[in-house]
Amino acid sequence: AYSSIKLLAATMQQLSSSERIKAIRVNYHSTVSDVIDAMIQVLINVLDEDESSNVRLAAVEALAKYIELDLVRAALIKRLSQEKDGGVKLSIITTLSQRQDQEVKSTLENIVNDDSQEKFVIDEAHMQLIRFEAIDI
Repeated sequence: AYSSIKLLAATMQQLSSSERIKAIRVNYHSTVSDVIDAMIQVLINVLDEDESSNVRLAAVEALAKYIELDLVRAALIKRLSQEKDGGVKLSIITTLSQRQDQEVKSTLENIVNDDSQEKFVIDEAHMQLIRFEAIDI
């Protein structure tokens, strides 16, 4: 949290005076819920748009904290079908598997049955499905 504050402070220094005042006023009137919702949307946008697989991986890790939210699960499921990087796919699968529901199970089954997926991605999806069966969704 402290490093986030330092980053925000550094970013604020790069803005003009009027931009800094506007940012302070917007944040002053925001509720914690509004800030979290905005942050989640930024992370989803990063996940969908950033060229760096390391940055997308960091976005998945940050979104994992909010896996209980339908918006987050839907974004991760959508991204899983579009993602090209196997490491990011593994992270998404692991994150989605924290929330064991029918939609996630169905997504994992689709991966297991998709021959175009990399073997290690299929293997991870299969392992998560075995975990689901042990819990019996």
